[in-house]
Amino acid sequence: MTITKQEADTVYALARALEDTGRLCSLAESDDKLEWRKKNQETQCALQDVLKQLQEPESEPTAIEALTLALETERDAANLYAKQVAHWIGKHDAIKAQYEDLINQVSRKFPGESRHETAKRYICNWEGRDADSVAKQEVKG
Repeated sequence: MTITKQEADTVYALARALEDTGRLCSLAESDDKLEWRKKNQETQCALQDVLKQLQEPESEPTAIEALTLALETERDAANLYAKQVAHWIGKHDAIKAQYEDLINQVSRKFPGESRHETAKRYICNWEGRDADSVAKQEVKG
């Protein structure tokens, strides 16, 4: 059995969409998980339909519908990835701002130390811990 380039492209696009929806289903927050599971099942059905069509050449063509579904799925996946990236960038920026605020509370650093090391020393001294023992524990564990 030989297939055309369009048929091969359709199968490839659907397989890729199936992989993406499966990945997004596992990455999605609980609210989006059911939606991605449904998209994954729809993509799976579309792929099965195209494969059946390839086995039965007389049947009505569904390649355009399958490609449309694959394109929509890819677009939705890209939008979700963009939202997740924006979410983590926001978290990173917030943590960075907190860290910079904490470090800038150090008015004078010890000679030969960074503000970070001096802040860590102050915290350890305040809590009655030895900064060197804390560093050794970090290396071990």
